Amino acid sequence: MNNIVVSTDLGQLRQMVPAGTKVVILYDRNVSVWMEQAVDPSWITIPLEGGENLKQWKYVQQVTDSFIEMQIDRSWFLIGMGGGTVCDFAGFIGSVYMRGMMFGFVPTTLLAQVDAALGGKNGIHAGPYKNMIGCTVLPRWVFCHPGVLATLPQKEFHCGLAECIKHGAIASESYFRFIEEEMFPLRKIEDYPRGVLQKLITGSQEIKIKIVEQDLYEKGVRKALNFGHTFGHALAARYPEMSHGEAVAKGMAAATRYSAQKGLLSRESAQRLLHAITSAGLDPKLPCSQSDLVAYMLHDKKKQGNTLGLVLLRDIGQYVLVNEPVQKCKNILRNPGVSLGAQWKEGLTWWLEKAPWVEFRLDLMGDISQVGMVALRMQCMGKEERILLTHPADPEFTEIPESLRQMLSWGAGWVDIPVKAATVYKESLSRLARENGAGIIQSVHFWENPEREIPGKDILNTLVREAFSTGADYLKIAVYTYNEKQSDELLAWCDEQNAREDVNHRITMMIMGEDALRTRKHALSQGYPFVYAASGPQNTTAPGQPSFEALMM
Repeated sequence: MNNIVVSTDLGQLRQMVPAGTKVVILYDRNVSVWMEQAVDPSWITIPLEGGENLKQWKYVQQVTDSFIEMQIDRSWFLIGMGGGTVCDFAGFIGSVYMRGMMFGFVPTTLLAQVDAALGGKNGIHAGPYKNMIGCTVLPRWVFCHPGVLATLPQKEFHCGLAECIKHGAIASESYFRFIEEEMFPLRKIEDYPRGVLQKLITGSQEIKIKIVEQDLYEKGVRKALNFGHTFGHALAARYPEMSHGEAVAKGMAAATRYSAQKGLLSRESAQRLLHAITSAGLDPKLPCSQSDLVAYMLHDKKKQGNTLGLVLLRDIGQYVLVNEPVQKCKNILRNPGVSLGAQWKEGLTWWLEKAPWVEFRLDLMGDISQVGMVALRMQCMGKEERILLTHPADPEFTEIPESLRQMLSWGAGWVDIPVKAATVYKESLSRLARENGAGIIQSVHFWENPEREIPGKDILNTLVREAFSTGADYLKIAVYTYNEKQSDELLAWCDEQNAREDVNHRITMMIMGEDALRTRKHALSQGYPFVYAASGPQNTTAPGQPSFEALMM
């Protein structure tokens, strides 16, 4: 794909159309003034309303109906002029109308000049799901006029910078550094030297073209260009009003955090990338929890069977392709949660907003009056599914505590039931959980002991069989360890179990004691279903429990 021209000579644009060929232009109404300067008077022009809403089947039908009415055939040359959505749309029309016609692009946004108009991906959406219908056909040429960028709203320029940052992040630390040093702090587009804008555009184009030439149909290295897009497309599906650039920026931030959570990317590199996104005038914060995006991510083209393809980072300029089991991906996005005990009133509302889930240790929360229960219910309104209810029960327990029964009726997300609880207690609480739509975690604790021993594999394997044969959705095993060797043996066993198809990342191994922080970071990176943190260093509910802040560092 060599015929990409960056020029301010509009005469050169007109010369790129084969001599004697009839031309039809699909263009964004927002660039009509510029379009009139660029085109030959003999060319037919059809205005479009740019934006993500354009990429729907009904507009394909409208345009093809117009083509048929105007007797446009496959000998004509089609030009798409506008931003990324217009180029995608026009490329799709050009690829399928009469089984294909010649087409080229005149991208008029930074995002389109550095990304959307390059590489041959053409397509439309299926309802809210992005780019589900399409094909890969390269344009005959792409003509980029840097001067048109000065007509862009500043927000559109920022969105284009997101794709430039993406290219540096996956393939070139030096280009990423150029963006940091030359583009920030942000200025008006016309205030940048022409050479800087030229390098911004051509540097990004060179990275993408090199990747596309190696892998046009996205069988390998081209997947790297999806960095931030799996999360970003999920965001755009949930929030249709969000622009592509904004969604990709937030998606890159989410993928960066995910890379750090998995232990692939250093905290320093993660902060560097997040700072670049912020410096580009974009907000890296998600409008919802990462776990809330999973349902939309599962409709992404990069999902295959029970795995989801993600592009993550090892460093700035170095990507890694990861195929994550869907359940493991859900778990990583859902953690860590916060366990609240005796100091539960301190910051409860804040934690219900910030943490993916919150454990109520009812045995430590003390007696709650009926008035207090009503007040608590009001605090939890709308966030009931984030609540995990835990009330340890001795083997002689047969009656479900009233507070536990009442909170389950609110629609709590999960309830913790001890593996060794009395059969009648387990059965009645499990039944109540199912009636109220709560997931079931069965748990067992091996506390500090004089012999400094930990459970062996036979005991652990028996617990797995017992829990999952009696209706548990998840199993939590908490063990107090005395050295790293013991911890690592337990984690290795847990990792092996979670990789089994019949277990599928449904076991949590929580290490208690001095090794808790290190091992819970491992639990986060390996997608254990529930990773517990304290609200603060003085508010632990188990020995050695690290704080939420410490786990997120």
